[in-house]
Amino acid sequence: MAIFANPAYPLPNESVVISSSGTIGEVQIVEITSAPSASTKELGYLIQDSDIVPNNIFDIAENRIESDTTTFDEPGEYGVTVYDLRQWPGIPSFPGDSAGVERWEIISSSIGTVNVSAHVTLPMLTGSGQGVTLQLAINNDTVRASALIDPVDEKSRLATLQSTVTAALAAIVGSTVSSIGTDLQTGVQDLLTNYEAHRETAVPVHSNKDVTNAVTRFGAKSQDGAVSLLNELRIKLLQHMQDSTSTKRAWHVIEEDDLKNLPLAQSAFDLGTATVLSADLRERAYERHREQISSPGSHGSKDTTNFLAGPSLLDDIVVSYFDALAALNPSAITGEPMGALEAGHRYGFRT
Repeated sequence: MAIFANPAYPLPNESVVISSSGTIGEVQIVEITSAPSASTKELGYLIQDSDIVPNNIFDIAENRIESDTTTFDEPGEYGVTVYDLRQWPGIPSFPGDSAGVERWEIISSSIGTVNVSAHVTLPMLTGSGQGVTLQLAINNDTVRASALIDPVDEKSRLATLQSTVTAALAAIVGSTVSSIGTDLQTGVQDLLTNYEAHRETAVPVHSNKDVTNAVTRFGAKSQDGAVSLLNELRIKLLQHMQDSTSTKRAWHVIEEDDLKNLPLAQSAFDLGTATVLSADLRERAYERHREQISSPGSHGSKDTTNFLAGPSLLDDIVVSYFDALAALNPSAITGEPMGALEAGHRYGFRT
């Protein structure tokens, strides 16, 4: 028989009802058998508040003080057993025979686990200090809920309501943790390889090769190395995008440097800020820059060769949210003050 928790993916300190399938007895008694190391959850049978102190599981059944509801104090896996009991009428062989007393017996038992979710957070901030925190509820190894919380200001809050943002948040739910993002070293190496090839591409993409903004490193050998390399890539890519017309050997069309696809994230200082910067630099800056051919006409033709691996679900959240912050003409949001939203995006007003 299977064991069920309601809600199926509980959070710490949330009330949980535990049951099992296929029960045929009169009483089901729940026992908590194990807990994560950080938990102070008391192991044993679940019982109601009562003056009765049972000596065993049969005392619980006899006095009907069983309970199916509890809370768990820490994320992780809790061992649970559900016992199915029934009462048998006694059949005495003679007057006073103790066999004539009704008794309880265990028909069957079900062993399972209840996984309590953990909340994890990732700040997503721009260089100007706007942004939110991405919060995921992870149950075992699967994302079960996502939200953008703690907006820095009103503009940051309203950006969370854009349809592209809510769609990206919904898309990550149900995915395993290992599948929602790109390993930082892999993503940075991908950007390094393709950026270097892009800047050295001449006609028809560039007027000349960009021989000025070469990256000095060949790759990242660790997470810390990937953070450092990503920061250098940010510097070099920005210089490639916007410094061509000030250089004698210009690589972009004259007066057509790419000031349109600049990243919002600042330099990274740890893995979390690097995850956000990587999404911003890879998808919002580089991928859009290599195809930039009009308004501004930075390239003679799109660079269709040096493209990156596709964005991850985590990338999509960062990109859609930063796009919502950067939009000159944000979409109207039902029930929200459109004029105030537009004033903030067009002129920098605060509410």
